[in-house]
Amino acid sequence: MAAPNPRTRALELDSGTHDAARMLYASIRTNPMRKPLIDQAHLTTDQWFLLRDSVAAWTGQRVLIDLAHLRGTDRARPYDEL
Repeated sequence: MAAPNPRTRALELDSGTHDAARMLYASIRTNPMRKPLIDQAHLTTDQWFLLRDSVAAWTGQRVLIDLAHLRGTDRARPYDEL
């Protein structure tokens, strides 16, 4: 695994469109657009939590993966509800 990019602000699991497919996105400090990294279906639930915990430990809690929507089955996105 490569060293974390200092421009990485956050990682989050979310849908990028109005469908139910979820992706892991990276938010970069210098770009307002999120970068898709991996589809949720590529890892099991346990693997997502292991990835989250490993990234947090490896980066000294500087980069956290938000898995709030890991088990979500609805089609709503949090920013649609504001």
